[in-house]
Amino acid sequence: MSLPSPDSNSSPKKILIVDDARTNRLMLKRILALLKFEVREAKNGLEAIYQCSAWQPDLIFMDLMMPEMNGLAAAKKIRQGVQGNQVIIIAYTAGPEADETQMCTIPPGCNDILYKPFKINDVISLLNHYLNIEISV
Repeated sequence: MSLPSPDSNSSPKKILIVDDARTNRLMLKRILALLKFEVREAKNGLEAIYQCSAWQPDLIFMDLMMPEMNGLAAAKKIRQGVQGNQVIIIAYTAGPEADETQMCTIPPGCNDILYKPFKINDVISLLNHYLNIEISV
């Protein structure tokens, strides 16, 4: 695996993982930490909104179904914030059933969608595309 080569003057990209399931957060966090990203977690939409205003991540993996505030409501609130249009929001949700012929559309307020269980290559592809970096496996 080839890691991203950051500029000497740039700090690591910041990624927020929002999911009420601790196991899901930890799995994604381990991958992102290995790739040298700065990672924080939130367990619901309310925490995500706070983290966005306080920490200003570059990219968010946002679970859609959570208690307190779901991912769609949180994405909408984040987009209404001062830097809301600058952050990349990737919807992070359970995939469609095997018998469905169409994948789900990208939810409003989100830039893209990642289905659970995810493949590492899918995560890397999203990171490369939206953060303008080059990670190879």
